[in-house]
Amino acid sequence: MSARARPLRHAPLWLIACLLETAVVADGRAQTPLDSARIGAAGRGLDGRAAINQAAGQGNAQANQAALSLSSDGIASAAASARQQLEPVAAAALARRAQARIDAGAFADARGLLQLNQSAGAGNAQLNQFALARGGDGSSALDDAALAQVAGPAAAPLETRHAPGLREAAIADDAFRGGQGVLQLNQTAGTGNASVNAIVLRLPGSAP
Repeated sequence: MSARARPLRHAPLWLIACLLETAVVADGRAQTPLDSARIGAAGRGLDGRAAINQAAGQGNAQANQAALSLSSDGIASAAASARQQLEPVAAAALARRAQARIDAGAFADARGLLQLNQSAGAGNAQLNQFALARGGDGSSALDDAALAQVAGPAAAPLETRHAPGLREAAIADDAFRGGQGVLQLNQTAGTGNASVNAIVLRLPGSAP
């Protein structure tokens, strides 16, 4: 039998370079840890009050507070206060990628008071506060200026030179669709973020 020589086929140099570059980038991303907080199509049809905290990472602080005061023939007073203090975060935690997502259909048709904190990353502070007072002889609730003070000092000093490439916070278009009532939402991805939602309602004594 005679063996026939077959010509060798070589890949173009530009193709080899592209393949190597893609492999290096993909491998580098695979080695970078990811802090991922994700809510799927959950919480549909909630009725009443729901307080939810979801965190992925290190050194995150979250709180949901609600104060209600009702009186038919007296004075109603409602107040809520909070102070969040964060500890220093290790440099290794700052190098992690962060992703916070709320998917389609989440909390659809929810009714009432929904307080939600979602955080991915390190050293983030989140707070939701709701105060409602209704009295026959008058009502009193903590004012907006006092509530705003809870934001600081919220976060400890953080180093940012190790910031990763991916920091994503996303909410699907049809999340929370059809909801009624009050929605308080904090969503952060990254390091050293501080966010507060404060709502104060003083209702008249007469029936609505």
